[in-house]
Amino acid sequence: MAPFRKQALEGAPRDPRREATGFLRLDGTPHLVFWETDATGAPAPPVWLDEVWGPDREPCRAAWEEALAARLPLAIRFRAGLDGDRTWLCRAVPQRGQDGRFLGFRGYAEDVTEAARKEARQADSLHLAVDTVDESPLPITVVSMVTQKILYANPPAIALLGLQLDSLEGETAGTVYEDPACLEAFVAGLQATGKVDRLECRMRSLSGRTFWGSLSGRTTTLRGEWVRIVTTQDITEEKAIRDRLSESEHRFRLMFESHTAIMLLIRPRDGQILAANPAASAFYGYPLDELKRMVISDINLLSKEFVLDELARATTSRHNRFVFPHRLASGLIRTVSVESVPIHVRGEDALFSIVHDITERQLALEALRRSEWALREAQELARLGHFCVDLGTGKVETSVTLNRLLGLEEAPPRVIGQLREILHSEAFDRWLRAGMEADPRFQEEMAIGGGGMGPGLWVHVRVQREPGPPCTRGTLMGTIQDVTQRRRQELMGVAMEAQIAKGKMAAYVAHEINGPLAGIQNAFLLVEAAIPADHPDRRFADLIKVEIGRISTIVKVLYELNRPVDYTPVDTEVAGMLRDVQTLLATRARARKAELCLDLPDPALRAVVHVNPIRQVLYNLVQNAIDASPQGGRITCGARIEGDTLCLDVTDEGAGVPEAWRERILEPGFTTKKGGAESGLGLGLSISRRLLEVMGGNLSHANGDGGGCTFHARIPLSHGSGPGALLKPETPP
Repeated sequence: MAPFRKQALEGAPRDPRREATGFLRLDGTPHLVFWETDATGAPAPPVWLDEVWGPDREPCRAAWEEALAARLPLAIRFRAGLDGDRTWLCRAVPQRGQDGRFLGFRGYAEDVTEAARKEARQADSLHLAVDTVDESPLPITVVSMVTQKILYANPPAIALLGLQLDSLEGETAGTVYEDPACLEAFVAGLQATGKVDRLECRMRSLSGRTFWGSLSGRTTTLRGEWVRIVTTQDITEEKAIRDRLSESEHRFRLMFESHTAIMLLIRPRDGQILAANPAASAFYGYPLDELKRMVISDINLLSKEFVLDELARATTSRHNRFVFPHRLASGLIRTVSVESVPIHVRGEDALFSIVHDITERQLALEALRRSEWALREAQELARLGHFCVDLGTGKVETSVTLNRLLGLEEAPPRVIGQLREILHSEAFDRWLRAGMEADPRFQEEMAIGGGGMGPGLWVHVRVQREPGPPCTRGTLMGTIQDVTQRRRQELMGVAMEAQIAKGKMAAYVAHEINGPLAGIQNAFLLVEAAIPADHPDRRFADLIKVEIGRISTIVKVLYELNRPVDYTPVDTEVAGMLRDVQTLLATRARARKAELCLDLPDPALRAVVHVNPIRQVLYNLVQNAIDASPQGGRITCGARIEGDTLCLDVTDEGAGVPEAWRERILEPGFTTKKGGAESGLGLGLSISRRLLEVMGGNLSHANGDGGGCTFHARIPLSHGSGPGALLKPETPP
């Protein structure tokens, strides 16, 4: 039986309500008691002690003999007696005479039957409580509040505190507390309120092991003694974890408060700012206390619903970056980048957010984008692209303009060999082979083919090598500019100069011939008038008249085709240019009863072109179509844009071009008009082809399936201000 249970069962003197039934006097003999009075106050007869003690005779006799021998006060509780099965308490003190002689004992008898029964019931309840405590997995001890002795400990407490069962009664609670002040605080709390919860103390078991314990206690009265029931839990590991967490929180707090970066703790469910560091207060211009009373939507210019959605999205991943406009206390709007990480703080979810002011960077990026747009536009207008080659790896980076210029949108060159294949210049190859030893610079104009602009593309290439870090071969940087239009203009200028020279010569010849010819023609008119119509040689006069007209026509053509014209490209309405040509040839068309028609998908089509050469080409083509058409035929003039090309088509309803003439019809001097007033010199188509080639275009023809022939004039267009420029408005991003 545990010591505590033994004490509880044996009991200790109580202080019950006294119900005296009489006073007694005992003499020196152990067997005689004299009742002086009973409950009614009447004298009572003497009674032998053996009769009073009943079944408790032996312990009562031993107690009496011990008190008699020692002459000490007597207190005996026994069952049975004069009134049956009752419990009595007899108390007596020694009596002495005047001379000091021992006379006996005098005291009283008290009926404590109800108190004894109550103690019996408490003992039964205590048995049940002790059994429950013994079975509890928690370490429980019962300690006296007066003596601080350990009255009881269950098995888990014995194991935790290192107690010995046989020596438990001699142990005090102070032996298991490493810090006496902690015990004093625990006892003081119990004395003040009757309970203490989760007091943490440094403890030491009797085996020498030290640990952190969490103490919870309640005070109660047990067998008339004031005790405390204490639960002790080993929280060493828990406290170590909490200490590490506390240290981590302390370091975080130091970092949070002292860091120069703008930091906020935000509750994601409503956007409440839980904490802000001094850097945030300085940036936003609000005091810390006021900033902590705000929600994030107070400074975020976006809608509250959108901001809360973004906060909710941030809690689902370990890292999120957002860009928001934030308003400062001064009203200034700043663009910020917010990086948020979900954390758990004091039992609730939060977002630890670091705010970066990226306003200046955004402005710089915007300026860079505008600059890049301006550079791209300038490169597009100048038709100039750039490339960069790593001479160590041979890898090539090309600009969008260069890819478009070379027709490489789908697969730009990736190595220098591909770039060399595109340029295929022997000078470029030589430079690549010999230019690695010095600081070379390469510049050349060359013709390339196979690109997006088709064959005959002229480019101006500039390249130079930039030295790289040590042990590297450096970088090759260069530009490629489309100068086809300039070359065409130059060729056109040469052609125009030649034509002007020819025109001057033709004008001179026409002038010199026209005078004598006018005299011959006037003289012939006199001769013709003198020759009768029935004269046998009249036919010679008619022949002379035809030849004079032929010479006059040649002189006129020489003058018309070679007179000085203005070849400056201008913004022209294509339909108006076609109608002008038809107006010039309307008389010729009416003579053959031919109908001149227009086929224009876009009646408002405009382009910047060399008007006079193109008008001359159209004039020649329409004139030939009228001459090739049958009486009442239709001549159709069409114009459209295909990609970067102006397409002009002239279709007639004649017999078409015979197969034998297809290769020769564009040659100078070839004509199908033999004899008659409409006979030609074979120069119209050849001159038209030459004019188109100078402008970078070409002239072709094809017979129709149902007869007739169509001549196709193709003039390349560009986005610049050179010849044949297509008008395409551009707007900045």
